[in-house]
Amino acid sequence: MRSDWHGLIKVLEIQHVRNGKVIWEDRNLYNMLHTNGEEFLLTALFNNDGTALPEYYYLGLDNRTVLLADQTMEDVEDEPSINGYSRQTLSSASGWDIELHNGVHRAVGNIITFTAVAGTWGPVQNLFLTDQPNNTGYLIASVPLSVPATLTDGDAINMRMALSLRDYPA
Repeated sequence: MRSDWHGLIKVLEIQHVRNGKVIWEDRNLYNMLHTNGEEFLLTALFNNDGTALPEYYYLGLDNRTVLLADQTMEDVEDEPSINGYSRQTLSSASGWDIELHNGVHRAVGNIITFTAVAGTWGPVQNLFLTDQPNNTGYLIASVPLSVPATLTDGDAINMRMALSLRDYPA
């Protein structure tokens, strides 16, 4: 648990799977909430201009070497675009379970899988959350992976994340 963390996303578990075997895994990876993401969240919560929440949120992988709070979607670098890679969607209406965990409310997302098909993609070293399937949306948050990943044909990255406004004991 980190009392100094002021983020949004915690990757509860992530695995890189090859030939049915886990070759890398990690737990409890913390994000950076981008300035752009703060604007998105506050506008969604308190703006009375009729702006609606998106139907879906999108998770992507990229290869930025540095994560900075003021980055936007224009700063996302080397997001794969070949061999089966695509941003993964989470429904804003049904992609989350709200639960109370050790005294803190959190939204836990469904398991998300990125898969390489008919070739290789990567390396990637960050997971990011946005509100659009392209680069026109808000860069809400980014999570650095503890190990860069390059996926070969048939490899998968499986992950589950939670969103909360403060950290909680495991």
